[in-house]
Amino acid sequence: RMMMNTSVVKLRKTSRPILCSFFTSDRKRPARRRYSFRSWATRILIEIYGTTPVATENKLPNLQHHDEHPVVSKDDDEHVGSEIEKDASSDPMLVLHVGPKKTGTTTIQCSFVGHASLLASSSSFRYLGKTPGFGCGISEQTPDHLDGTGATDTNESIVPLYDDVASLLKQGHSPIFSSETISTEIRAFYKENIPKPETVRLIERIKEEGGWNTKIILMYRRYFDWVISYYRQRLSITQEFESGKYDCHISIVSFFEKAEAGFKTDYSPDAHPVQLCTEAIENVLGIDVTLVNMYRQLPTDRGDLLAVLVRQGLPDAEEFYQLLEHEEKHPALHADADLTDWLHFAFAAYKEGLVPSSSKFTPKKLARKLKKKSEVIRELLGGTIPKSCLHEDTLKTLLESSLRFEKEIYPEWSSRGDVEREHREAFNTYRKGGRFCEVDVKKVLENMEVRDLVKRKVITMVRV
Repeated sequence: RMMMNTSVVKLRKTSRPILCSFFTSDRKRPARRRYSFRSWATRILIEIYGTTPVATENKLPNLQHHDEHPVVSKDDDEHVGSEIEKDASSDPMLVLHVGPKKTGTTTIQCSFVGHASLLASSSSFRYLGKTPGFGCGISEQTPDHLDGTGATDTNESIVPLYDDVASLLKQGHSPIFSSETISTEIRAFYKENIPKPETVRLIERIKEEGGWNTKIILMYRRYFDWVISYYRQRLSITQEFESGKYDCHISIVSFFEKAEAGFKTDYSPDAHPVQLCTEAIENVLGIDVTLVNMYRQLPTDRGDLLAVLVRQGLPDAEEFYQLLEHEEKHPALHADADLTDWLHFAFAAYKEGLVPSSSKFTPKKLARKLKKKSEVIRELLGGTIPKSCLHEDTLKTLLESSLRFEKEIYPEWSSRGDVEREHREAFNTYRKGGRFCEVDVKKVLENMEVRDLVKRKVITMVRV
């Protein structure tokens, strides 16, 4: 039997303060096409099965699975060992893959969508969403019902969702939903005085009325890798720039410096994102989190994040995992790191008055134009574009934090010498490759010829 690792994680509680909100979303969300979850889910079920499911009370037999290397805290070995047996049941359950952010969530969602029929034909799992509206050639938008963003004081809004999920569960199927927003909302509910998220109400109701459990899966990404990716993502969110939050993105250096002041929801220098999410989930829902380690891969995974998640997080989908080996994997989705530099440039140009306030300014559009002129800008600057990099003290602290978090989360696995060595080598590869640097826009914009070039590009944009 192929090894199918199930890692039920009891992360060590930390006494460190959880930093308060910085990237709270007070911006308006872009308009989205609204769908009835019932009609949306029914269309997917018809496409997969040829008809809508008929409710039945049958359940699958209770099987047990064990992790080859259980991931536990040193203080909780016995407790977590019993939880592995209980949680690894093949009884139907709701499965939520909830990120956190910047851990390959969109890539995994695209892969689930592309292999939904294969998953249904080879396992008891049924993928219901989220369907990314970008990045993987899928135009359908996610219905609001399980987007993780809803909060309500009543149970009325979850009735259609509950009916659809319960219908699958009654047949012995385990619905899967993937949305990193769910973990963000649960963390916000845990730390702030906001109404209970709809997802929490759903989990409570299926337990109370149907006796079904919920499995929550998080993906682990090393801290130094995660935080750089997170910074670049925040810099690329133009809505935050337009609402005035671009001051927080003045440079990668100030980003890390301001982190020490404590101003972020998703990011803390004192704890790993999966530690923050796990603390909230366990306290709000009383559910042990299943943590998938993207660095513990087998040759049969082929570098496919979906395969890694299925092998470690869904042991009952073994046949699906085996079939995935012969399927075309969805390529990992990566943001354009070079464009991020030029977005930073565009924001700074706006702040310094090079962009008329009355113009129809689009940061990404200007960034793309400046990127095309990068060689011209380089020549104007004497052949070298100045860079701003993290200081050595900051880099040292970042690496130490990354290693420490990994040891707290995976005490046994990280104690192997080759694991820490590979961790350090990956960090040094990032440093040598300039991943901890970016264009020093302040110095670049001190050059008058570059400023004139930016103005000309803005004028061209306005005329278009």
